[in-house]
Amino acid sequence: AALNLAETAHLNQDYAEAQTYLNEALPVKEALADQIGQVKAFRLQAQLAVAENKLEDALLSYRRAVSLLETVATGVADISRETKAAFMQQFSQLYREYVELLLMLFQCTQQAVYYQEAFQVAEQARSRIFTEMVTEARAIQAFAATSKDPEFKAWLEQERELNVEIYALEKQIQQPQSQFLLENRQEITRRLEQAKQKRQTLQAQITQNYPRY
Repeated sequence: AALNLAETAHLNQDYAEAQTYLNEALPVKEALADQIGQVKAFRLQAQLAVAENKLEDALLSYRRAVSLLETVATGVADISRETKAAFMQQFSQLYREYVELLLMLFQCTQQAVYYQEAFQVAEQARSRIFTEMVTEARAIQAFAATSKDPEFKAWLEQERELNVEIYALEKQIQQPQSQFLLENRQEITRRLEQAKQKRQTLQAQITQNYPRY
């Protein structure tokens, strides 16, 4: 909830309030081992730093967000194409913002290291895995576009987000039994079951109301 409030405050350009909520949200996401939530939090942290013209601070936050996202994406090749599409749809803008910041820093400083990093990040985002995600995302979006029903589109978006959340939680449980995981396994399992139940209910609604999907 705090992260959502932070994002809303950022959209309203209330950066002080956004930072307050973010300071509350990030430790919670870390304590719960919510990797997707941490990626979103680090991205917002970067956006707030850019808004305050703290470009080096923003760069560090974007690096943390992308590094963690890459950890989540390590096993992305073995999941469904639908989940790949959802993954890319959520985070493609993160890579774009990261590259734009690096190019901005290069223009300001003329230090080649920023340009080189921007090139590497752009290549990373265009890798085979992400290309597959983009292709599938376009297909799903095209299907959603055949309906003018906003509820249908909202349900599809919720389903994609739940697919990503479930995948990330399952990957955490499959990791080696570290002390952190042992201490938080019950909470992660609870969140996984809750997400699966939400997805099952949502898919039943979609099937009932939109059987063609």
